[in-house]
Amino acid sequence: MSATVTPPTELVSHISGLPVELLVEIFELTICEKTHISDVFRISHVCSVWRQVAHGTPQLWNQPLRVAVQSTGNPGPLYLEGLKTWLAHSEPFSIPLVFELRQGTRGAQDWGPSACKEWNPNSPVWDMILEIAPRLRSLQSPAYKHHLPLSLPLFERLAHSKTFLDSLETLNVCAAETDLVLPPSILPRLRKLSIVYVHYCPQGPQLQASWPWAQLNNLKLSVPGGFGVILEILSECPNLTCAWVQACTSWPNFSNIRKHITLRHLRFLTFKVHEYSSGHVVPFFDHLFVPALEYLLMDFDTPMIYLWSETQFSAFQLRTSTITHLDFRYLRPLSPQHFMAILQHAQNLTHLKISHLSKAFDRSIINALIHTYGVPSIVPRLHHLTLHGNSGVPCHFGTKLWANMLMSRWWTDEQVASNTLSPAVARWTHVDLKCSERHKPAIEALQCAGLPVHCRYY
Repeated sequence: MSATVTPPTELVSHISGLPVELLVEIFELTICEKTHISDVFRISHVCSVWRQVAHGTPQLWNQPLRVAVQSTGNPGPLYLEGLKTWLAHSEPFSIPLVFELRQGTRGAQDWGPSACKEWNPNSPVWDMILEIAPRLRSLQSPAYKHHLPLSLPLFERLAHSKTFLDSLETLNVCAAETDLVLPPSILPRLRKLSIVYVHYCPQGPQLQASWPWAQLNNLKLSVPGGFGVILEILSECPNLTCAWVQACTSWPNFSNIRKHITLRHLRFLTFKVHEYSSGHVVPFFDHLFVPALEYLLMDFDTPMIYLWSETQFSAFQLRTSTITHLDFRYLRPLSPQHFMAILQHAQNLTHLKISHLSKAFDRSIINALIHTYGVPSIVPRLHHLTLHGNSGVPCHFGTKLWANMLMSRWWTDEQVASNTLSPAVARWTHVDLKCSERHKPAIEALQCAGLPVHCRYY
């Protein structure tokens, strides 16, 4: 009597027979962040069982969705059908939306007010967005030069629709000459706001009555007017933890501004000056009290001349001793004396980054950073250093000087364990430099000594 042999295919469980919960977990693990849209559609087209499970799992459909809106014409029917399907299957979850508002033939540098008004308001895409407005979690646009943020006129259409933006937490918009007047309580959950003003207004936009400033914890604001406007707005934002501000250095009358604008929760601050703006840059900090600030980035990427006040900025540092990270994009307004004063008043500094070195970072700064036993050192807690320049770092001052400075703040684990020294300064955890290939042997010698030096050669 012959034995019955079971076909191998019957011994293997089909994936379609798995519990729905396990199948959903498998789907989530196979979806990549960068290709999640195509991945979800691909999964839902494998078979009827997978399609049913995918369509019944809204969390697969609530990832960031890029929506293309052009200034002229409309998307094709296939695109519209796919968008409609995605929005329907994501219900009832909230949706983060990324608008790709393409300029078409408009020049990438043309950010005039007319650029904000040319998007096709009659596109069927907008009708779909209006239908799901209460479920929008974020409205953003990518930070590319050939895209513009969502313009205020288009956002106004959303804001004044029959439904409210009850779930919106993040918003990125651009504005022209006029401000937007919002209905009361239109944005109850808004926490992160980015506004780019593209039209020059010397007195600044009238924003105070238009946005729920008090509930924001993250603000990005670019105004082609004076920093006085920025300060007025910040005075209405007591709960900010992160702020990115850009304006001109033209200073209006500060008589109506409080002496110190207090932002007790602010931890991250980026200060950027508009291109082709010149004048004083420190009065902004003179009016700011941020006792919890940890990270300060100052961007002076412009060919214009600035005026720096060492006394005023030192006073700001004394009021803000919590700063641990300093990040400079260009040092144009600073002299070596100014930069030395900044380091001398940064006793808690742990991270220093400078992009595009200038004359402000000269031999005297390197010598001051050299730690000598028994002598008090500046920035004693500094352990993370990033220095980049167009022509490299060591070639400015000589490799030996750089090596002496770096080695003076370094010791091995064995030295620490043997108690042969009691370090008065922190040792390096990360050093990032840009050097010429001819300095490679010297850099490799530092690396062989154990220093965590990372170098980009040119």
